[in-house]
Amino acid sequence: MVQNYHPQRKKDLPMKTIIIGGGIAGLTCACACLDAGMEVEVYEKRDLESMLSGAGGIFIQQNAMRVYDLLGQGKIREHLYAQGAKILKGGFFSKKAELLYLNSPNFANVEDLGICLLRPKLQRLLYDSLPAGTVRTNAALTKFVETPEGVNVSFADGREAWGNVLIGADGLYSKVRAFLAGEEQQKPAIYSGMTCWRGWFEKKNILLDERYSWAELWGCGDRFGYFDVGGGQYSFYAFKNNPPGGDDSATGGAKKTLQAIFADYA
Repeated sequence: MVQNYHPQRKKDLPMKTIIIGGGIAGLTCACACLDAGMEVEVYEKRDLESMLSGAGGIFIQQNAMRVYDLLGQGKIREHLYAQGAKILKGGFFSKKAELLYLNSPNFANVEDLGICLLRPKLQRLLYDSLPAGTVRTNAALTKFVETPEGVNVSFADGREAWGNVLIGADGLYSKVRAFLAGEEQQKPAIYSGMTCWRGWFEKKNILLDERYSWAELWGCGDRFGYFDVGGGQYSFYAFKNNPPGGDDSATGGAKKTLQAIFADYA
């Protein structure tokens, strides 16, 4: 975060915050700033459709839910519960579905452990909670300059913005973070050695253990997880230890690749 507000600023004028990045973090931050009485502008380099998309689902556990309890007079929390699925009993299993670890709301004497929902639903919910015009899309950051009065921000299409505070919520390859470090762009990420697939599916006639709202099965060098995201839908994620540069097209696409990797799972 870069903060530089003018000591001569009139107290009756709200502090203006510029947020770079319209993902979950940026939109949540915008909600918090508005609740604090700030003026807010969010700038996102993608178009709106891309910004509101995303692969798979997300767990919002109780520690994170406490944030949404505080925002928008609790309205965001209400919408999360209405659109998602409660995190109930679940655990880690062997690839043959032998229980290794179990977690349950009962252990903490609570009704649930949070909410799961699809990422696009969360993005849309947060976006819709902001006043119209708060988010400006197709705005790729090119530079920012601190001045005695605040921060001047420039974008690739010629747009400019000014604020008292600049917040970088632009992800792994953050331009804000790179510029603060005196670099034009972030250094390439270090490959973890694992490839991840994410997506979702309709439950319909798929046989899942009804005792669990989520599960993760472990093999040797690979694992597969799924969780209820509401509305008869489930999100999944899969990991496999792989060299970098993999290409699913060589095996007939992602679905066939995953079927081959997890063919011997329960």
